Amino acid sequence: MTKRERNREFGLGARVVVNEKAPGGYVARLGTVLEIVLGFRYGVMFDNQKGLTVYLDSECLDPIPQVPKRNGRGTN
Repeated sequence: MTKRERNREFGLGARVVVNEKAPGGYVARLGTVLEIVLGFRYGVMFDNQKGLTVYLDSECLDPIPQVPKRNGRGTN
């Protein structure tokens, strides 16, 4: 098991998922970074809750893995 990075950096508009280090009600939620406070705390708007910004430390967030594009198969 690898040690999780302590001070991840996310840019504005980054897509994130809340990990197990966050308070219980937020774990596994998907959202978008709207604000950066003091360089390590992020204002995140969750996909299913428009208008509410939640502030979480960087250690509570993971980047959403990018899905590789298919080479013209099955998509336009």
